[in-house]
Amino acid sequence: MRGPVLASLLWACAHPVPPPIQPATLRPETRAAAVAGVQDPALATLLADHWAFVLDSSPEWATVLGEPGRAGQIDDVGPAARAEARATRDALLKRALALDPATLSDTDRDSLDMLRFQLQSDADDDVCHFHQWSLSARSNAVGWANGLYQDFPTMDPAAGAALLARYRAVPRRVDQDIANLREGIAAGRSPDAEALRRTLALVDAELARPLAELELLAPPAPRAPRAGRTRPGRPGGRTWPRRSKAACCRPGGATGPFWPMSWPRWPAAARWG
Repeated sequence: MRGPVLASLLWACAHPVPPPIQPATLRPETRAAAVAGVQDPALATLLADHWAFVLDSSPEWATVLGEPGRAGQIDDVGPAARAEARATRDALLKRALALDPATLSDTDRDSLDMLRFQLQSDADDDVCHFHQWSLSARSNAVGWANGLYQDFPTMDPAAGAALLARYRAVPRRVDQDIANLREGIAAGRSPDAEALRRTLALVDAELARPLAELELLAPPAPRAPRAGRTRPGRPGGRTWPRRSKAACCRPGGATGPFWPMSWPRWPAAARWG
């Protein structure tokens, strides 16, 4: 796999491996937003724990949302992190299923329904083993590394230092991606031939460019913060249809998956409108 070579050559040799990802702690204002409008105390605690889990699972997405504290870390896609995330998700799902919707208000019931759908749909995805074969010209190590700077709403000295820390962590992510793909091949799963052909062509073209022209080394352009994404709330009376995404992974299953907006990175009670 040639895709990881570029990032490894650019950032691996001279830099130490960053410290392990630390669990997220919700700021008071973040917790308040995660449970805004929720009346039931048990549901509020569950939603806050779920949102902490979302931020903990993806430091990159936490940065996009403006959450401080983990800007120098990248998402961990290794087997230990995946196993821990599955265990936490299953525990959250068990707690969600234990709540009685009949005791909740209409808006709380909507929030619980959406949370259950998110967690159950993610659990249904386990059968697909996406991490073992998901590779394409759009989703690969080069494209991911080139886009890391886009996670930062502004590029001040602190953000620049955090971005450099993420670049230094690229080799670890590359190793994890390679290990995941090898695990898939051993299990009889692999990307399709055309996806591989297009991905390798993209990587070859990137490697052929002069170093000074690489997007990875280009000064990041400033962009406006993504407003509204840190404020979860009620879904406006609308609930997600109950449809298993795992069906799309089995012969004779559904013709296509149902993907909620920005799945799975929204809190359980996503704000509409």
